[in-house]
Amino acid sequence: CVQLGNGLAPLLMPGQIVIGWGTTGLHDTLRLADEVHKRGASWLDIPVSGGVVGAERGKLRAFAGGDQE
Repeated sequence: CVQLGNGLAPLLMPGQIVIGWGTTGLHDTLRLADEVHKRGASWLDIPVSGGVVGAERGKLRAFAGGDQE
C-alpha cells in the first residue's frame, strides 16, 4: 500500500501515471485521483473483480478507467 500524502505525492512529476489497484471506496479514490492531478500526473483506477476464488481459477477481471490522454 502506498500513501500519497507525505509518501508518493511529493515525488510525482507531470506526465507520470499512477495506477490504483486498491479496493478503496469512491470517496477515497476520487481524493487520490485529485491529489495526483494537482501534481500534473495522470490517475488510472483499475479495480479487480473475482476475489480469491477467481485468482485461484485464473479468472480475474480488471476494469480500467482514467483520463483520455
